[in-house]
Amino acid sequence: MRRFFLLVCLAVVVWLGTACGGGDNKPILGGGTATPVPNIQVTPPPATSAPSTPVVTGGPTGGAPTDLSLVYVDARAGTNSLFVARYDGQSPRAVGTLPSGARPLEMRGSTLLAANGAALLVVDLKTGDTKTVNTEGAVRDGRFLDDATFLYSTAGGCGGGPAGLPQLSRLWRLDMKTLMTRQLATGQGNAISIVGIDPAAQRVAIVKRGCDPGIGDFYVLEAGNGAETSHVNAMGCGNAVVAIPAKVALLSWAACGFAINKPGVSLQVYNYAGATPQAQDIRAPDGGSVNNSTLLPRPNGLQVALGTQEVLTTPRAGGPRSTGLWVLDLASGAFSATVPADGAEQYPVTWSPDGRYLLYSTVQAQGVCTTAFIDTVSKAITKVDDKITGCGVNGTMVGWTRLG
Repeated sequence: MRRFFLLVCLAVVVWLGTACGGGDNKPILGGGTATPVPNIQVTPPPATSAPSTPVVTGGPTGGAPTDLSLVYVDARAGTNSLFVARYDGQSPRAVGTLPSGARPLEMRGSTLLAANGAALLVVDLKTGDTKTVNTEGAVRDGRFLDDATFLYSTAGGCGGGPAGLPQLSRLWRLDMKTLMTRQLATGQGNAISIVGIDPAAQRVAIVKRGCDPGIGDFYVLEAGNGAETSHVNAMGCGNAVVAIPAKVALLSWAACGFAINKPGVSLQVYNYAGATPQAQDIRAPDGGSVNNSTLLPRPNGLQVALGTQEVLTTPRAGGPRSTGLWVLDLASGAFSATVPADGAEQYPVTWSPDGRYLLYSTVQAQGVCTTAFIDTVSKAITKVDDKITGCGVNGTMVGWTRLG
């Protein structure tokens, strides 16, 4: 029956050009059936429209994250050249070269972790020295739990493995000092996404994905031994963020368009503090939809930066255009206009550690992006060096870090 559902799902994807939800997201470890989540629609307060004209400056006005360094990969010359520059992209220096296909995951201080097939690369951003940690399967996702621990997941498969057994996706922890690994959890599906971190409580939130972008349940685990502390029945299609201390989650429907039988609902906020999780429907501002890029939590708060786009009723060459970057408050469901609309798509890259500055990129053409940051206090927007344009096949804007 499961295989039949997947075949039908894939057929619909091909026919409609969209993805459908579902997937085998049930755990191997832990168990039990969560209480079904009621569909509670709450209309958020009216959002403020984004300003039509951005305040763009050649340099910062009102402050800048001068203690941070900008890290990016430039692949325009055919190699993945890794650079470290000043916070605004000035004075870049080459650190080294990443292998073809390597994908940056996250930085902490002067250390970058990158996925490279069935291996993790541990890169020193000061010296360029690189260590390789071989993994049991292709690396799919990864996040720092704290300075001493990196959590990552490896791929499973969509079909049966040897002797018809499922190909398990796995969650691991890596000791950054010894580079020793330990398995924490498994899932029957293609991947495990890490969607929340709580360093103080040493917990991690994950989604166990099937072979499509659908989300059906998320889990909170002890990061030391993988023990399950929460299992929340939830639905979505695309990205997710879980604020573990507050017991609040944000699930996107962007990979499928809108929520099932709920036109215009791009997001749902789940409060799982009580015995029965409560779901709140969220519509993007100005009649748009959330784009299928990053949901970026703001440090030390219940706010998430995200991008929105037009909803087209008829096809148009080039597809929908961006309608700006916004900050969503998970407590109230209200959007705050943050960055004016520009380009085909806009997506947040990283926050400064104090949550004041937001670095973001704008897709101008295939493989060509511009990058800037906004001071959320003064509203001044500062362009990053315009020679840094690589995105997609041409490079990656990794983000800011404090090298120390």
